[in-house]
Amino acid sequence: MAAFAAAYPTVRAEKLLWTARFPDSVIPSTVLNAGDFWSEVSRVLANGAFPGGRRRLLALAHRSFPANAAFAAGRVRRVLLVGASPDEEVALRADRELREIRKAARLGHLEVASVLAAQVSDLRAVLAERPDILHLSVHGDGTYLYFESALGDGQPVAARDVVTTLARYRDADQVRLTGLILQSCESESVAAEFLDVAEVVVAHRGRIDDACAVLFAGRLYEELRDTPSLPSAVRNASADDEPSCDFRDNVIVLVGRA
Repeated sequence: MAAFAAAYPTVRAEKLLWTARFPDSVIPSTVLNAGDFWSEVSRVLANGAFPGGRRRLLALAHRSFPANAAFAAGRVRRVLLVGASPDEEVALRADRELREIRKAARLGHLEVASVLAAQVSDLRAVLAERPDILHLSVHGDGTYLYFESALGDGQPVAARDVVTTLARYRDADQVRLTGLILQSCESESVAAEFLDVAEVVVAHRGRIDDACAVLFAGRLYEELRDTPSLPSAVRNASADDEPSCDFRDNVIVLVGRA
């Protein structure tokens, strides 16, 4: 709470709590100095008197002080899920991944948009949504990513062509991705190519079971509530392994600069 004490002396602190709809009955006395005031706020939050209060306070503080790293966890991230499952392939449940991401978004740290049954042209949704994180839930074979045709058949698209499309959006429309999640089999083979268009790329070694993909999505996006660094959030989401998924060995993170 030291960052709050420095940024919000007692009078400003009380105003921030009112804005966050902190319960009047547990707002500390303004007679206290800033350090003691915020220590008392911390105690109230730890006791559960204001569910979701930490998140709200961080979000408000981040809006006022966006350059302050201490409030970075308050930033709301935009996520765009693009999912495809061609008829002739084993069904991918991108809709279940979306359900888990939306469930995590109830914590207040995400805004979520989606395109299901996606054709490659649906990548244009990046222009409208301008996401921080692009989440691709598609089949892959280490060279191609499989979108859908207008008839629902598989439409193989070379990963490098997807990168070229995203690079065009970046250069022409200033769409910059902080993260790209490749929820597809053998995506480790193409992950490095995407560092041209995203600061962080998350991919999988070998094949990924659909149930494991859903589980990982839920863990990752919930973890982003308290862990603003995407690589750190991935590590934390992978730490508590399900034996059948082996996230620790099979999930990889590449960091570059878009």
